[in-house]
Amino acid sequence: MPEATYPLLSALAPVLGGVGIGSLLTVVAQHWVTKKREHEQRTFTEKKAAYIGLLQALHDCVVNPSDNSLKKFALALAHVHIFGSPESIQYAELLKNTAPNSQERDLAFTELLNAMRNDLGIVQTRDNKQSQ
Repeated sequence: MPEATYPLLSALAPVLGGVGIGSLLTVVAQHWVTKKREHEQRTFTEKKAAYIGLLQALHDCVVNPSDNSLKKFALALAHVHIFGSPESIQYAELLKNTAPNSQERDLAFTELLNAMRNDLGIVQTRDNKQSQ
């Protein structure tokens, strides 16, 4: 293989030989694992913020019903549509479309909380302590 044909390979060959392929692969693997962990953390943070925002907006709608609180709820629901799991979106929409103080709404709320926990990887234990 002539050097003029593969200048990059010719330049990298001594480096790869000196550093060692194993070391290079280790660096690449560590970089990939770090990037994956950062992405997972960023995704968790975005989901958590969307879910907390929805619960706060829902609370505001119940405590202080107004056009403004409904607009905040709609915005929070949009965030859940962007960052939430399909199951969380399904139960948030069901919650929105049920009558206040109904058994259907209570069930939708309970299922929404369960879907949020599942999406965030939070396990509910018997004695109501949460672990991650």
